[in-house]
Amino acid sequence: AYIADRFTGLRVIDVSDPENLREEDPVFEGRSMVRLAREGDRLYVGAIYPVQLLIMDIVNPHIPAVVGQVNIPGVGGHAVTGVAVQDGYAYMVTDDRSSYSGTLQVIDISDPANAAAVGTLAALPGQPKGVAVAGNWAYVPAGAAGLLLIDISDPTNPILVDTFGDPDPNDAVATGFFSEITLSGHFAYL
Repeated sequence: AYIADRFTGLRVIDVSDPENLREEDPVFEGRSMVRLAREGDRLYVGAIYPVQLLIMDIVNPHIPAVVGQVNIPGVGGHAVTGVAVQDGYAYMVTDDRSSYSGTLQVIDISDPANAAAVGTLAALPGQPKGVAVAGNWAYVPAGAAGLLLIDISDPTNPILVDTFGDPDPNDAVATGFFSEITLSGHFAYL
């Protein structure tokens, strides 16, 4: 198991014997790693200070090795709140808590050594808290702004299409989505 730890870097837990979990030495100690996604033998880790995506080879699960990284310009001071991977792209959500908005960053990871940011959707409303992708859609829970539905059919040009929920702050009762998101079939779990 892998844990993105803001204070100690990447933590690696040997779970081969559930009754005797064992933690390996922290990897990349001192790096502020906050979100991660796994696909096959790769681990995609969102880090802050600076905001970047680290791509790690985990063929040897005890010793992850960085095989690529991308610094994300223009989002200094943002928190990374979600990472998802699909079809050669990583989707990373940031949250600028000072302006009550965030971004969706799209990174081409088809060649990890030459990974590059290829698309951005800036000024996402609310406080984006995670991201899940399926087909041509990215789903971003964004606090009181609702669940954001983003068209990613062209990864270089993501488009906010709709918002599910009640983003009107004047309502007596507001619907808010303040958690991560998981998709299963035709359902989103928040």
